[in-house]
Amino acid sequence: MSKEANEKELVPYLEKMGNYEISYLPGSHFIYKTEAEKCKEIIKDFLNRIYE
Repeated sequence: MSKEANEKELVPYLEKMGNYEISYLPGSHFIYKTEAEKCKEIIKDFLNRIYE
């Protein structure tokens, strides 16, 4: 999903839900496979902040 699509469609939904963060990682559709360590760190940091 492009940044423009995120701002138009995804962000309004997430704002209603609360506790969200968008992180942009360049790469393929399977970024969780090619950048597994970076994805892990982003998720761990986010969870640590919301559960403090």
